[in-house]
Amino acid sequence: MDLPGIYVSKKPSLGEKMSIMYSKGYYNFVYTPEENDTLTIEENGKFKYSSDFCKVGLKGYDGDWELRSDSLFLDFSYKTHNSRIFISQGNLLYTIEDFSLSGSNETMKCITLLEKR
Repeated sequence: MDLPGIYVSKKPSLGEKMSIMYSKGYYNFVYTPEENDTLTIEENGKFKYSSDFCKVGLKGYDGDWELRSDSLFLDFSYKTHNSRIFISQGNLLYTIEDFSLSGSNETMKCITLLEKR
């Protein structure tokens, strides 16, 4: 698997929604906006992750990565940031997490789908 490279968030297609989210029983969900997040995976086991937070602006994080089977583990250098696990599927990486809805105690599933450039 040729994992190192640059991955950018994308809007899931209907087929991707079906194969990733619907197959897991998630029918109501949100997704990370297109070109909002960028993950750069380096050959030396390091990564850089940036995300554009609507009211805060662009934030960047780094750390170490490890691949186990089809799961990419991101261990952030910033201990205030939890580790993230992405599933590798061809030229795509995705993670599904809980997203807190603004102004309520409710959560909804959120998929971050990254495509290799």
